[in-house]
Amino acid sequence: MISMFLLHHLVMSKADTAIVKEKASKLFGAAKMLDSYIKGDFNDLLSLNELRDLSREEKILALNKRLTDFTDMVAQCFPSVGVGYYSKELDAILTYGPSQEFGDKVGQAIPNDHWGREVMAKGNEMVVTGKMVRGNCMACFVPLIRNDKVIGYVWATELIEEIYKQIREIKQKKSVFTDLKVVIDILTLIFLSDKVFYDLVGSKSKYKGVVESLKKVSLSSDINRETYQFVEQIISYFKTIKVYSENILADIDAGLVIIDLSGKILFFNESAQWLFEEKDKKAILGRLIHHSLLRFKELGLEKIIKNVIDSGKTYLAYDIDYPGGENEKSINLGVSLLQDINKGKIGVAIMVEDISAEKILEKKKVQEKKLATFGELAANLAHEISNPLTAIKALTQLLPERIDDQKFVDRFIREIKKEVERIDKIFKNLFSLVRSPVHYFEYTNINIIIDEVLFSIKGIFKTHQVEIIKKFEKDLPKVMVDVNQIKQVFLNIILNALYAMPEGGILKVCTIYDHEDSCLKIIFKDSGCGIALDVLVKVFEPFFTTRENGVGIGLAVSYNIIQQHGGFIQVDSKEGEGSTFTIVLPVNMEEGNCFEK
Repeated sequence: MISMFLLHHLVMSKADTAIVKEKASKLFGAAKMLDSYIKGDFNDLLSLNELRDLSREEKILALNKRLTDFTDMVAQCFPSVGVGYYSKELDAILTYGPSQEFGDKVGQAIPNDHWGREVMAKGNEMVVTGKMVRGNCMACFVPLIRNDKVIGYVWATELIEEIYKQIREIKQKKSVFTDLKVVIDILTLIFLSDKVFYDLVGSKSKYKGVVESLKKVSLSSDINRETYQFVEQIISYFKTIKVYSENILADIDAGLVIIDLSGKILFFNESAQWLFEEKDKKAILGRLIHHSLLRFKELGLEKIIKNVIDSGKTYLAYDIDYPGGENEKSINLGVSLLQDINKGKIGVAIMVEDISAEKILEKKKVQEKKLATFGELAANLAHEISNPLTAIKALTQLLPERIDDQKFVDRFIREIKKEVERIDKIFKNLFSLVRSPVHYFEYTNINIIIDEVLFSIKGIFKTHQVEIIKKFEKDLPKVMVDVNQIKQVFLNIILNALYAMPEGGILKVCTIYDHEDSCLKIIFKDSGCGIALDVLVKVFEPFFTTRENGVGIGLAVSYNIIQQHGGFIQVDSKEGEGSTFTIVLPVNMEEGNCFEK
């Protein structure tokens, strides 16, 4: 209905603008992350051989391989947003994340009338809405400028449908009650439409007589005829205002009751019908409100109305219990003074909004969230405790063979104690999921941590006939980490590698310090079964697992831990050719994140 649209527009226009601004800010943030990742141009990401020997299509694939992981990571940080890189030289989309959704767009050229062409031509940032590669979107474009030359652009887009969906959700939550002034303005129009002309002619009783008189004399001259037509237009205008305004108020979900200064009911809409014991509208109109409105005394309305009339201030009360009655209700209550154009007091507006359904839904959502949290807690607990228990079991398997080796026994005792302490800390950290996570950061040599983890599961290597090849870079700089959490990450990745080599194999563990980017890289490369492409994009998703008895928490937890350390995890795998997991950690967290090229 037109009237309802008008009211919604009046109440929601500011909120819509705020949402759009917030969306633009978010999209710019995602695009800027992509921009900052590439220090040079796209060619800097390719080797000399690749630059010389590869075709256009092969260069696109090579760049896609180097940029997809980071693109997907940014997309993961901004749910429902699509992000990517475009090369001006290759005239093609290089990445489009999330790649599992938009990977098929890689290699495509944008149309000649695409906004990206203007961004590359002018070198200016741009926020637009319209048809994009993925559909009707709001899009943010940031040109990639290197050495004063535009080499392409990065973008971040969100479907208009998603933005409108969020606006609708907010509109559902934002009540007309929260903008009482709009309603009061409309009520004033109704009162004025009845009152203004009556004031002009002296009184309501004289109204019909004046109109009839004007009608008779209008035939005597052109001047009288024009006067009559003018008066008739005024009357029609005020009638239109009244009908239009009443239609708006009738459509409001909140119950609205209008009384005059003596308490007589002048108007109420359909949404207010439940407030009255009497169901006949004609019987209610003209009666005193304290004789008609249910729970008038219990709500304390007599005192509230008096205070509003005396002070002129609006009374607002949110989320209060509606007293008594068969069905318990939660309401918002608003009482406001109505004034004419001369600030004269003419009546009082009472708004009662029933929010019982929203309260029930809110309670249901809270309960569902609690159940989900407890479910995740139980799953995490079962999975994470199995890691230290596996290590303890492996050590105990070796103990009978080396019970006479005092050095081994001493180390055995130390490691068992560490694993028990780790179980205790896992309990504490899991229960702290309902609060903020606790970290115990310290400067540590990563090589020592890896050695300790490998020693704790030495027995499993032997059982699975897996050979460990270590290639540690000497004199690694220390990194600031939570030792127990980093151990948990290493153990998760190593155990996943072992499970991928049921017939035995080789696990290479390497550490490298990237001097250029001040990053530490820990690489785990196995010779196992590898990961299929459709599975590869899901390995870090919570509860996703390909193992029959797996829980699917380990890699998701590991990724979150590394993110909290300012780093990230890359995975490269082909089915039948093994997998490589690379953990990248910044050497100095205060310098921010660093990313592999």
